[in-house]
Amino acid sequence: MTRKDVFILLLILIPNLFLRTYRIDYAEGKAIFDEKAYYLEAARSYLQNRDDPNMEHPPLGKMFIAAGIKVFGDNPYGWRIPSLIFALIGISLIYILSKELFGGLFIPITAALLLSLDNMYFVYSRLAVMEMALLVFMLATITFLWKYYKNGTVINLVLLSVFFGLSFSTKWTAVLILPAIAIIIYLRGGRKNLTIGLITILSATGIIYILSYLPYILRHSFWQFAALQQTIVLFWGKFGRETNYSLAGYFLNHVTSWLFNPGWDYDLRLEGSNRIGVVNAMFNPVIYWTSIYFITKSLRGMRKSRDLRIFLLTFLVMLNFVPWFFVRRIQYLYYLLPILPYLYILTSYYLREFY
Repeated sequence: MTRKDVFILLLILIPNLFLRTYRIDYAEGKAIFDEKAYYLEAARSYLQNRDDPNMEHPPLGKMFIAAGIKVFGDNPYGWRIPSLIFALIGISLIYILSKELFGGLFIPITAALLLSLDNMYFVYSRLAVMEMALLVFMLATITFLWKYYKNGTVINLVLLSVFFGLSFSTKWTAVLILPAIAIIIYLRGGRKNLTIGLITILSATGIIYILSYLPYILRHSFWQFAALQQTIVLFWGKFGRETNYSLAGYFLNHVTSWLFNPGWDYDLRLEGSNRIGVVNAMFNPVIYWTSIYFITKSLRGMRKSRDLRIFLLTFLVMLNFVPWFFVRRIQYLYYLLPILPYLYILTSYYLREFY
C-alpha cells in the first residue's frame, strides 16, 4: 500500500462513512426483525453475563454488537455501528485484495466502488446482524491466503488461519471457503505444505472457537459446551426438516430464484400507528446482472485460461453459491453477501479487459 493508495481509499471511505451514518437510527429508532428476534437480546445477554438465547450461531458476531452497545449505548447507534465499521473495513480489503491480485489502480478502485454502491451491502452495513463481520473475516482470510501463496511466509499462514478461525466463530458457513484455501496451499508447496497448513488452520480455528465460548464455559463446563455443539447441529437439522412453506413461497426464497430476484424486504409495523415500514435489501440490479454475465463468462473460459487468480475468484463464488442447491430449507438472499467482493473483483477485471 502506497500513500497514493491510502489517499484513494480515503476518498472512497469518507463519503461512505457519512452516507452510512446518516439516519442510522431509522425505523423511528426501533429494532427491525432480525435485530429484535435474534441478535440484540443475545448481545445484551453477554453484557449481563447470561446465556445467549440465540445459541444456534457462534458468539463472536454477537459479541461485536455487545461491544457497540457497551461503547455507544443501547440504542440504534450502539446496535449498528459495529456493522458500519466492518463495512468500511470490507471496502478497504476489497481494494487491498484487488491490488494484491492484479496490481494497478483500475481494478482496485472499480471493485471498491462497486462494493460501496451495492444496495444490499449498504443495508447490512446498517443492521445489527453478523453478516458484515462474517464477510470481512472471510475476505481477510482470502487476502492473506493469496499473500501466503505469493511469498510463503509463516506470518501470512498464521494470519489466514486466525481470520478463518474468526470467520468460523462468527458463522459456520465460513467452512464453505475451505476447499479454495486447501487448493491454494497445496499449489504453493504440495502435499506436505497442505498438511502443515491444514493443521495450522484447524488448530487456530479450534482455539479461537473455544475462546469465543469462554464466558459460557466458565458459567457451566467444557462438557456442557461440547454438548451444546451437538444441540446446535440437531437444531439445524430439525429446522430444515420442519420448515413448511407453500411451493411459491419456497421457490421465491430458494437459490434457484436468486439469479432472477435480486432483492427482498424487511417489513415492520411502526409502533403507535397504522403505518408499515419497509427496509428493501436489494443488490444493485445493474451491477448484479452484469456480474452474473461476467461470472458466466469466467466459468466458460476457465478451461482455456490458466490464470490462478481468475480460478480462485470464480471458485470462491461457486463455493458460496452452489452448495445451497442441496440444502432443503428456505434460504435467504443475504447468504450471497460473502461472495460480493469476489464477484465485483471479477467484474472489474472484465471491465478493464473491455476498456
